[in-house]
Amino acid sequence: MYFKVFEGALTDGGGLGVMTSYNRIGLTASPAHDGAQIEILRREWGFKGINITDSSKDASSYVLTGECITSGTDLFLSDTGRTSELNNLVVKNRDGNILNWMKTANKHFYYAHSRSILINGLAAETVIEETVYWWQPASIALCGVIGLAALAVCALAVWKNRKPAGTEKTAGMLILTAATAIALIGSALYLALDHGDRTFTWIGFGLAVLGVLLT
Repeated sequence: MYFKVFEGALTDGGGLGVMTSYNRIGLTASPAHDGAQIEILRREWGFKGINITDSSKDASSYVLTGECITSGTDLFLSDTGRTSELNNLVVKNRDGNILNWMKTANKHFYYAHSRSILINGLAAETVIEETVYWWQPASIALCGVIGLAALAVCALAVWKNRKPAGTEKTAGMLILTAATAIALIGSALYLALDHGDRTFTWIGFGLAVLGVLLT
C-alpha cells in the first residue's frame, strides 16, 4: 500500500532521494529491510539516488548501523555517532563487506549530486576558468609587506635599545614584541588561508594591520 504512491515519483519522475520511516516491516526496522530498499527500490524501480533514515540518534537500540548500511541505507540523519561506529567496523573488525557498502553509499551520493542543481548546468564540455581579481594578489602582497615591515621594525628597535645581559625589558619593548608577533601571525594566517575560508583570511589581515598599528 505504501510503496505504490511513491513508485511514479522514482520511476517516471527520476527522484534522487528517499527517507525511510520509523515503522517496521514485519519484525524488521524499515532502514534495515533489504527487501524494500534493495530488491524493490533499487532493482525493481531502478532507483540510483540517496537513501537516508529519519533521525536515528535515539534509535540505536533497533536501528543497527551494520544492518542498515548492508541493507541499502546510505546516510543516518542527525546521528554523527554512526560514522565512528562504521569506522570501527571497518578498521578494528576489518569488515570488508561494510567497506564495500560504504563505497556503494558514496557512489549514490556522487550520482545524485551530479544530477542535481548543485552542478548548475555544467556538462562534460564545460570549461571552467578561474578568475583572479586585481585585489587578490594586491592584498596578498600587502600582507606580506606588512609582515616583513613589522619584523624589520622590531629588529631595528631591539638593535637600538639593546642592554646588558640581565637588564629587564621595558614595557615598550614588550608591547613592541607582542605587536610584531600579532602582525606576523596575522600575515601568516592571511597568506596560508587565502584560498580557504575567507572569514579566517580577513581575521589574519586584521591582525597584521593591528600589529603594525601597535608598533
